[in-house]
Amino acid sequence: MVIWLKKLVYSKTSKSLTLIGIYITTFIVILSSMGMKMIPRQTNYLDSMEFKEKFVKKAGYVRDWIVRYNEDVIFSEVTPSQIDKYIENSGRDISREEAKNEILADRNNYYSTIQNELVMTNKNLDYLAIDMRTGRQETNMQEGSTDEIIKELTNRSNYLIGNGYYILNLKYGTGQRVSYYSDQYTTDMNYYAGETFEGQDKYRIYVALKEELVPGDDFYVGYEYSMSYQQQKERFYNTCVIALTFNLILLVYWLCIVGRSATSEEIKLSGFDRLSVEVQFIIGLLGYLVTWIMVQIFRWEIGLSSVIKIGFYGAEYRVLGVMLFFVICLLPITITIQLISSWAKNIKNHTILQQIWCYKLGKEVYHTAESKTKTLILTILLVVVNILVDSALVFIVEDYFYSYGILAFAPIIIWNVISGLVCIKLIVDYKKILQAARAITEGELDRKVELDLTLPMLTEMAETVNSMGTGLEKAVGECIKSERLKTELITNVSHDLKTPLTSIISYIDLLKGENIENATAREYINVLDERSHRLKQLVEDLVEASKAVTGNLKAEVQVLRLDELVGQALGEYQDRMESGGLVVVSDKMQEVWAMADGRHMWRIIENLFSNVCKYAMPQTRVYIEVYSDDNYGYCTIKNISKEPLNIDPNELTERFVRGDASRTTEGSGLGLAIAQSLILIQEGLLDIAIDGDLFKVTIKIPLAKLQEISLDNKS
Repeated sequence: MVIWLKKLVYSKTSKSLTLIGIYITTFIVILSSMGMKMIPRQTNYLDSMEFKEKFVKKAGYVRDWIVRYNEDVIFSEVTPSQIDKYIENSGRDISREEAKNEILADRNNYYSTIQNELVMTNKNLDYLAIDMRTGRQETNMQEGSTDEIIKELTNRSNYLIGNGYYILNLKYGTGQRVSYYSDQYTTDMNYYAGETFEGQDKYRIYVALKEELVPGDDFYVGYEYSMSYQQQKERFYNTCVIALTFNLILLVYWLCIVGRSATSEEIKLSGFDRLSVEVQFIIGLLGYLVTWIMVQIFRWEIGLSSVIKIGFYGAEYRVLGVMLFFVICLLPITITIQLISSWAKNIKNHTILQQIWCYKLGKEVYHTAESKTKTLILTILLVVVNILVDSALVFIVEDYFYSYGILAFAPIIIWNVISGLVCIKLIVDYKKILQAARAITEGELDRKVELDLTLPMLTEMAETVNSMGTGLEKAVGECIKSERLKTELITNVSHDLKTPLTSIISYIDLLKGENIENATAREYINVLDERSHRLKQLVEDLVEASKAVTGNLKAEVQVLRLDELVGQALGEYQDRMESGGLVVVSDKMQEVWAMADGRHMWRIIENLFSNVCKYAMPQTRVYIEVYSDDNYGYCTIKNISKEPLNIDPNELTERFVRGDASRTTEGSGLGLAIAQSLILIQEGLLDIAIDGDLFKVTIKIPLAKLQEISLDNKS
């Protein structure tokens, strides 16, 4: 890609314009969908309930004209029973004359309504009413005989036939006979009250709508409204399709450029992108829930008509309502873009599977399971069951949503909460087993796992961990027993060697006092003297080491000056170090008051300086430092080894291990082991570090408190 084009594609301006376009087109899609939903659901006016009700109502006027007003006396005569019934039903204190006048006035008014509906304002309805007893007819069709009129009316697309009470043809019925609509009159106002009556079958009512409607009545107005709504719906649909097309194009472009820049191919991930997909999904659901609540509040408190008002002449948008609704829609649109962008960036970065916690958990379960096939089948079965149950519950509660609102989804929520709690319980049990295993590896061998109501495989795993702890505890006990026996053996052997060794040294001293002229014999005596003293030192080291390990050595901790102790030891070893060509550098010797056993600390320092004299390379420097930090005092000794240090520093503190693997130098290999034991009983630490030929040992000992230092100075 050309550099300037690449910069343009991945520029902040391009990304900002793309996002703005996505927001606008998405909102247009939402508005168009809402407009289509607000338009009445009907494909044809003649199939609408509005038309059916109006058509049957007109037929009711035709029926009343032929049934009620067949005698002229109806406008002048009222029977006593009709007057009594009228007074009773009216609930008023009126005279019989007043009741009669009101009944006659009602009949005249209703007759005027019939004339207005069927004669004066009727443009699109043709009718024929026949009283078969008298032959009387009422119709607005003048041409043709009665049979011809009936044939013409019943050949039209929209017609009905009735008698004096029922509508007989069921074209607009529900499988049962239905009566005429009679909301223009009440029982007490007319002599015919809407009940069945004798002779009702002696009437025939034929009503039909013209094939082509003309202006001038309610049928034409309703038809025009229907056509207008259909056109509006088509406009909304076309707008929605166009906006959705642009929205998808912008969204695809956005997904291609998101996370990338013109200067780097690396995908930039935000903190939200590093969250697991499940957490992102939950955040999205919470956002959608908040939006749903806001929309419901907006719907009930303000009304959707404040955004779009559907009228006869088109959709009318309200600016303030549209702006407020756009603010509400910002949250779900932002959440959707953020989720899709995050998933797209992780797909590009090849980390999408790592972000799906369920996938990682399933993969771990699959790889650790004894039977992978059974585990896979069980997992798929659980997922399928959950989906099926959720789908079934959604189907069941759908009919109750409009009555109970969000409460209708309570069964789904309860089911998922129970499923989630079961999963959480299994995860918690798994964590318990994992924590117990870690505790056992850290030495807590008596740690046990107790699980209640869990899967058999987890129970078996818990029992295995418990058995592992018991087995390790037994093995550690055997190891401790073996170590104790070895220590006791060393102690006993050391004591047994001490007595004959003392005798050997005494006899060597006697031989040295004899006047032996043979030079070779004297040389042999000197060698024996040197080796016997070395053996004596070894035996003493063995005894001291065994005491330290078995806990027979005690520390008498008191306040002492660590820097002075190191200085005194350095004074004793100064000549020996200088004779070995070593230059001592001790510039950093701070005043350090420590809590330690002076005798043990002296032995530790003495062992370390002795090692320096034995193993340091001649003509090199030895660095000695004493300082304090936080709550501890430190003594550090650094020197260059004359032999390669091809050994782990931790092994040097073990008994009989020496830095000189060839064992050609003097030393028992117990010096650092003794120093380690002595420092531990004083609650300190001995740390050894090796860097090439550089050997560094650090002593860490607790500092004395100020109050203890003051008391010590006073004493």
